[in-house]
Formats: sequence, C-alpha cells, structure tokens
Amino acid sequence: MVIRCAGPTSSRSRAPWKRSSAALPSAAAPVSRGVFAQTYQYAGDRVRSGAAVAVALGGEFVAEIATSTGTEPTTSTATVTRTDGNVLLELDGRPALEVFSEFQGRETLRELDNEATAKVALGVEFQAPAARSDALTPYVVRSPFALDTARGGLVMAAPLPEGIRIVFHLRSIRAAVDGAEQAARALARRLHGREIRLVLGFECSARTVPLLGKQEAAREQALVQQALAPDAEWLGMLAWGEVAPYGSQATYYNFTYPMLALAE
Repeated sequence: MVIRCAGPTSSRSRAPWKRSSAALPSAAAPVSRGVFAQTYQYAGDRVRSGAAVAVALGGEFVAEIATSTGTEPTTSTATVTRTDGNVLLELDGRPALEVFSEFQGRETLRELDNEATAKVALGVEFQAPAARSDALTPYVVRSPFALDTARGGLVMAAPLPEGIRIVFHLRSIRAAVDGAEQAARALARRLHGREIRLVLGFECSARTVPLLGKQEAAREQALVQQALAPDAEWLGMLAWGEVAPYGSQATYYNFTYPMLALAE
C-alpha cells in the first residue's frame, strides 16, 4: 500500500489518481491556512518544497476506506456545456460564474470570498459505481478554487467532462458531523472481528474551522474516533483536495473526509 502527498503548487499534485486504479486515499494538496501557498514535504532528513513524497506499507494487515462529504444535494441542476482544461466555462450554455453566483442569490462574483466557498459545492454525477459501499459517499463533490472573471468561468482543481450533469450542493454542519460519524460506524462494521491498529485521516480543511468552528470540529473528531477505534493510533492532516475511491477507481474530491483504517 502506498500513501502519497504532494505540495499544492507542484505539477506532481495534478491528477495523480488518473495514473492509478488503486483506491487508496491521499491528500491532493496540503495547504497553509486554507490557501494554496508554499508548503514543505519531508522525506527522511530532507526537506523539500513543491515536491511529492510517498510511503509504502507492507505486512499482514487489512486496509479499509471510508469517505463522507459535508454537503446535501439540492434540486438545482445544470449541465456542463463548455470547458477549457480545468476551467468550467459554461453551464446550460450560460457563463458558469453567472450560474454559480445566481444560485447563491448574489450578483456575479468578482472574487471567491469565504461566503461563496463556505456555502456551495458542485456535485458531479459520474456514472454510479457497480457496487456501492455503505462506508463510501455516493457523491463526488468539487468546488472552484479561483474565478476566471474575464471569461465568466470557475477554475476547478480537476477538469470536468462536457455533457456531465452538476447538482448544486449546500454545505452543512449537520451533514459534515453526522456524515463523518456514520462513515466511521460503517467502516467499523466492515472490520468487525478485527483489531484496528491505525487510522489515517485526510480531512478537507474547509470542513473544519471554516465551517464547523473549533469546538464543533473537535466534537466531530471525538465522535469519529469513538465510533471507529478509540484505542487505535490516529494520524491525520488537513488537505485542500482529497483523492479517494469512487467505485473501483480513485477520483478527486473537495469537502470530503477520507479515512483509512489498518487492521489485523
């Protein structure tokens, strides 16, 4: 099993899931105080920046994954009608930025402020996996991380295929906390009869203090640990973009909390 982490400003952080069908979670981009900035990667006694590091684990253990989002779908939908690489230009033939702003009841945004990023996410309706797991979220949620105001576009971390349907999601404290606890309980059921020794968490940084606040974020972690493995070792990080399973393949998420449990 390989766990990978890349700096957010490195080309190595771009679409690593496309080169692997291994459904293991990783952080697509760690961040500093919620923004893409210079971060550091550590390997042995070396300190790098703009790099990717990975650790390989082997032995007699079982690995299981759970994911949860902090959003709830609405009845508002749109179809991706034009893109340029990772820039979403049109939804239903209209400027994507205009549609995104309109859904929030606001004038066309000139900058991506905290109100916009804390409220709305885009649910991408990829083809449903053949086999569903109660430990994995049924939603692939993504968010813009910048605006292309000149073209009326939304700059996404990963490209969206033209013709795919988007469902607007609202971010929710209840959905974030309850979803994380439910995913942890589902993961515990999948590992029933085994001893969970280690849990790795890769929670989206936008879920924690920006949405939940310090006290609720701490309560979320306490609920998750109690539901899954209170006696195990826990190690986690905050990410801006998460890579986790969707069916048998790995894909890119935002506002998602992947957990990886290793058990004997």
